[in-house]
Amino acid sequence: MITVADIIALPAFERIELAAPCAGAGAREVRNVGILDLAPDEQAYADYLPGEFIASNLGFARDDAALAEASLLALIRRNVAAVAVKNVYHPHLSEAVRSASTAMGVPLYLYEGAYHEVLAYQALDLIRRDGEESDKGRMVDALLAAHDSQGTRTRLYQLTGAMGATLQCLAVAPRNADECSLYAALDALAGVLARSRPIGPAWTRCSPAATTTSCSHSCPMRSRPPPSVRPPRPTWWRASSASVLCGSGWGRRARCRTAT
Repeated sequence: MITVADIIALPAFERIELAAPCAGAGAREVRNVGILDLAPDEQAYADYLPGEFIASNLGFARDDAALAEASLLALIRRNVAAVAVKNVYHPHLSEAVRSASTAMGVPLYLYEGAYHEVLAYQALDLIRRDGEESDKGRMVDALLAAHDSQGTRTRLYQLTGAMGATLQCLAVAPRNADECSLYAALDALAGVLARSRPIGPAWTRCSPAATTTSCSHSCPMRSRPPPSVRPPRPTWWRASSASVLCGSGWGRRARCRTAT
């Protein structure tokens, strides 16, 4: 939750002070930011809502103290979160305005600093970031609640982007640029994938439409080795729409099993 105290701590404010005593001013919640640049109409600022932090320089009333007073009184009656008036036109804050601020608990500030458009931008960005953190907090609460494993994986992905127990991509590089290293890497990969079978059926079924995988390897071999030299394909190696592209060496269009 963003409060008035959070807003007035923004860099846009170089100097800010309460124009009248107001109990609990800094603790009031701020849900939005608005700019006051017009005199009140027949609806008496009905578009300004509780929870809004309103900034203004009262430029529209700089030569009319009565209009400035009427505008601020109407705004305070809307029970907005706070009103900040930039001290650029030396605004006149009447005793009636100050008394209304104290009586209704709507803080009225005088400030020096950036244009109120800059203030609005900084405040809205702060509110947005706070909302994102609140959303993550709710996701964590949902993650800790009792639900099935699929729900856990879904919420974990929403929170962190982690893919859970599903293997999306596996990249393997031989230790050295020779045939023995390549075959050793393939043999080690076969062993790892074989041991992975108990966690689920991903390695035992083929779903060609589910994923598209392309692996590139700068193969040191320029010709296809004879069958007597090539290692046997492991049992998990099955035909699918995914291809292993092995440079100009053997197995240019060798088909491999793709985890889904």
